[in-house]
Amino acid sequence: MGFLAERRARQAGNRAAVAAAGARQQAGQETDRLTAEGRAQRRAGAREAAAATLAEAARLGTDLLGPDDPRTLLAGSEHGRTLMLLRRWAEAEQALRAVADAAAPHPDQRRLALRLDALGALGAVLLRHGRPAAAAAVLEEHRELARQLEYDLAGSLSAEDLADAYVLLARGAEAVHLYADTAAHREAGAAAGRSDAAVLRLRAKLARALLLLGHHVQAERAARAVLGAAADDPAGTGRWMAAAALSRALVLQDRAAEGEAVAREAAAWPRAGGPESALPLRIGHALAAALNAQQRHREALELVLAQLAVRAAAAGPAGTAGPADASAAPGGEPGETGEAATVYHYDLAAALLGLGRPEEARQAVEGLVAHCRAALAPHDHTGLVVGTLYGRVLAALGRTEEARSELAANVAAWREGYGPEHVRTLAAERALAAVREPDEG
Repeated sequence: MGFLAERRARQAGNRAAVAAAGARQQAGQETDRLTAEGRAQRRAGAREAAAATLAEAARLGTDLLGPDDPRTLLAGSEHGRTLMLLRRWAEAEQALRAVADAAAPHPDQRRLALRLDALGALGAVLLRHGRPAAAAAVLEEHRELARQLEYDLAGSLSAEDLADAYVLLARGAEAVHLYADTAAHREAGAAAGRSDAAVLRLRAKLARALLLLGHHVQAERAARAVLGAAADDPAGTGRWMAAAALSRALVLQDRAAEGEAVAREAAAWPRAGGPESALPLRIGHALAAALNAQQRHREALELVLAQLAVRAAAAGPAGTAGPADASAAPGGEPGETGEAATVYHYDLAAALLGLGRPEEARQAVEGLVAHCRAALAPHDHTGLVVGTLYGRVLAALGRTEEARSELAANVAAWREGYGPEHVRTLAAERALAAVREPDEG
């Protein structure tokens, strides 16, 4: 190639490089513009529009800048967070995992910070999608990365989410420590504008975690402290949660009448939203449990049927899940129809069993058993409580071998998850001992 030909080739290469740089700059500007537009739409409440805009930003960035460009990562993270707000869990998980994976090979501070943000949001998505084990693994990775970056997560929502996951995984002692630490840091930051309501919610969750561990006196003390501090936040979630925890702690200390009084007092508190006759879910459940504990099963039955009817009427035809509907699974925010069906059908089954109607009790609880086995962790507290009741129902139906098998497995799970001295372990053992051998009668 001659001199002139080489010169022309170099010039052409330079023009191509300049054009490519210009196109890349333009793509980056457009990605940034779309990301800003999507954020603005989300702030204005137009979440579906925001999701579409941010999806386009992430696609454009991926195609023209590359999946690991910081602008692409930011767009993808914002897209995932918006999908989370829309409860489109699977799509949110996919978007956030893509960001975390694309950023992982890069050691620079900006990409590591974007990966940290994506992991925190991914953990929240997995938790709210009913996958606590996966959520805990991601949130522990998030915590470790934060330590490497010297970011302080104390008092963060991610720390609270991790504690929530620990509760669902029967890692109650770790949850108690994390709730206490997170509440203390948020309390210390109140002067900087953090909400006291968040502190009350955390301390109410601490009381609930203590309750699940079987530390009923400590749970009572913690719940009473929240209620004493909640005068300035009468409608806060923490107040309802603490009242329910206190009522249940009293019932489990054989003080069911006191537990009933606490639940009834809470039921009379003013509340916003929903039908006036619909009790907050935790309070209705606590009251039903207190009535059943006092052998006032008919009153418990009437309460539960009334609450299910009110919620079904408010929700319309789509919200009328039957007692054996496994889709009536716990999840989402307290008070949703599916969670209400789950909780109240447990209470319904307990009342029917107490009234000597075991076949109806079986119909009420069997769907919950199927759901717990399919969707919950092996040592999930709710799943084990449902399992104990199911074993008792089978025994009452005379299905002795099935009852013994169910309760033996249930006792083993209680022992492994919560220890041999836990009140629920002892109750399951008593239920097992009460089942007659086939040749005994």
